[in-house]
Amino acid sequence: MRHFLQPFSESFALSLVYWPFMCILLTIPFIIARLIARRRATWGYVIFSYTFILYLLGLGLFTLYPMPDNPASFCAKQSLSPQLIPLHWIVDVAQPSKHITAALQIIANICFFMPLGAFVALYFRKHIRFAIAAGLGLSFLIEITQLTGFFHIYPCSYRLFDVDDLAMNTLGTILGYAMTFRLKKYLKSQPLNAEPVKNNLANHFLAGCIDTVAIMLIASMSAMILRVYAPAIYQTSPQAIVVLWWITWEWIVPKICRGWTFGRYLVGVEKRKKRR
Repeated sequence: MRHFLQPFSESFALSLVYWPFMCILLTIPFIIARLIARRRATWGYVIFSYTFILYLLGLGLFTLYPMPDNPASFCAKQSLSPQLIPLHWIVDVAQPSKHITAALQIIANICFFMPLGAFVALYFRKHIRFAIAAGLGLSFLIEITQLTGFFHIYPCSYRLFDVDDLAMNTLGTILGYAMTFRLKKYLKSQPLNAEPVKNNLANHFLAGCIDTVAIMLIASMSAMILRVYAPAIYQTSPQAIVVLWWITWEWIVPKICRGWTFGRYLVGVEKRKKRR
């Protein structure tokens, strides 16, 4: 049991280490996509976004990490052929030497994809057909990644492509979706696009985050262009590029666009008026 769980404990610890950085890189674009569709954000959706990214990061590390050391030696000794026989897990469970490991593997394959079904139901609010497609598609992507050695980054297949994993992962997604039926009774909410946009601190904070990320991206691109085509200007003061873009984005653009910035427009909040 300890030997079976050791790789998962290492992957879980690694996912917690990478989680804050991945959230910074991925959460803002993810929330922007939600805002475009919903025109409103809540702290609940922000928290769900962070946990969804943590889940995807952990799932990727659990299924693809670690890669074996010394690729040349591993690929010379190991030859992993795809397992394409459905229900072959029954044979593995029946073998006395493999029944515990095989049973734990089945349980893990189901449990790992149950959160995906819950996210589809509670966060994305999609039909169970979408959950089945998401579970099968994500599982197939993972299996192909393992089969190709992380798309040929690793010189050979270092984990087994198993057709039974597709079935178990999809089953886990369905079970996770089904378990939310009772939760929906306690998580009553109306569609976000039916609610007015609140001019509160949470929405202003999110708009500010979007504007900050946009300014940093544009400033970085401008700096790279100046470094290549105008190195003298770039070397004079790289920090001035950020300052100029901040002034343009936060002062000139709102003057021209009646108080709107890119972030405020996506979130749907206007600039707060000063109290008199």
